[in-house]
Amino acid sequence: MDLFPSPSEYSDAGEGPASGRHNDNAASVDDEESAQRSRPRASYALMLEKARDKAIRTVKGDYTPTDHDWAASLSLAPFAIFSMVSLFQAANQECAAGIKVDTLDIMDLNGLVRRGKLPSQYFRTNVQHCGDVGREAYIQAQHEMGAIHSMARALTDEKGSIANLVNFLEDPDDIRRNLKPEMDVIWASVSKCLGAAKAIVAKFHYWQLVITHLKKDALTTKEKVTDEKRHRTQNQRDAEVESESALRSSARKPTQHDSRLLSKSDLDLERIRADIVALENMMTILESSAHHLGVLKYHIELLENVFKEMLELSIENTMETDVKAFLRLIHNSLDPDHAESFRLSKQSKETVIAAALRLQGRFSVTVHISGAYIEISNTHLQPAIGRMEWLKKDDFEAGCKRSVEQIGKLAAQVRRDFEGLAEDSIRAFVKRLIEATEECG
Repeated sequence: MDLFPSPSEYSDAGEGPASGRHNDNAASVDDEESAQRSRPRASYALMLEKARDKAIRTVKGDYTPTDHDWAASLSLAPFAIFSMVSLFQAANQECAAGIKVDTLDIMDLNGLVRRGKLPSQYFRTNVQHCGDVGREAYIQAQHEMGAIHSMARALTDEKGSIANLVNFLEDPDDIRRNLKPEMDVIWASVSKCLGAAKAIVAKFHYWQLVITHLKKDALTTKEKVTDEKRHRTQNQRDAEVESESALRSSARKPTQHDSRLLSKSDLDLERIRADIVALENMMTILESSAHHLGVLKYHIELLENVFKEMLELSIENTMETDVKAFLRLIHNSLDPDHAESFRLSKQSKETVIAAALRLQGRFSVTVHISGAYIEISNTHLQPAIGRMEWLKKDDFEAGCKRSVEQIGKLAAQVRRDFEGLAEDSIRAFVKRLIEATEECG
């Protein structure tokens, strides 16, 4: 039973043999009947090919050269780790041990909503916490990308959920038993992909908030240390004046009191000078830390945008524009208890197939993006993340530059492959539909 519109709906009106026409040649009759059957199939194939070409143009338009340059941004991911290595080295200096942060509450970028809290009042401990948050962000990104990769493949494989759903529309038994469960599978899979993408973005965004907070604290504390240094410098000048006065007095007529006063002045000067040196070292550490935090923030913003634009917004847009329309049209025509009454109009059928083709193309790209990230993460990111605290800046820098170059090449190749990947997937999908129609014919 053909639950789609009759293939004749795709035929031109008036085609076929005239009613009552007599032909004694049996072979001619068979040829004519064969031609009648082939014309609807040809029209159906033509409809599929038109839908294919339109879907390819649409999906290609999703990935124009003016899009966010995710390849370049992703290639800079090792520099974020390099910035953390530099930050650890600055914060681990002995004179950084006593530096305290100004506030513990981590606010959103507008400074209005509390998003978290630092674990300690000491800057060094919070730098370690920043590294832990970053490590968790990279690990979670790999985990969620793995989930996205698996679910996107399950949607787009030759016998994946999208193909299954289109095929189920042809059989009443499948409509009764399998259509609704497969619709639920598609919706759940896309929803999970979106949830995984949102989780990655949220983790990198929180890391950015921690970085922003620490940078602000570093700059605020540096200002306080600078003020303290000014105060100490003035104390030094006062002590030097007092020491010189005691020295002149002792030179004229030395007394035991003058000797004690001179000795005290020397000790005060020595202590003040030591304090000033310590404050200068703290200022250097805070200034260096603020710089590394600023560089780190820049790279994390780029990575967050990569995940947001290439995954979260892409999947969310696909869910809103294609998945819902795709499933709604089927659902509105579906009565599982009376599958024989299920029938899609010609226009609805074309809309369903067009949406299915776009889903096929877009999620085939998602498969490739997620797979590329997993390869990059396994090869270049995870090994360095696990050793951030122990890596030496100079030793890591050369390897970092090599990783940036290699990631850039891989990501750029994936970026160039987008259009071809989507087109190949859509063409293969349509080819299977046409072949299935011919087999049924």
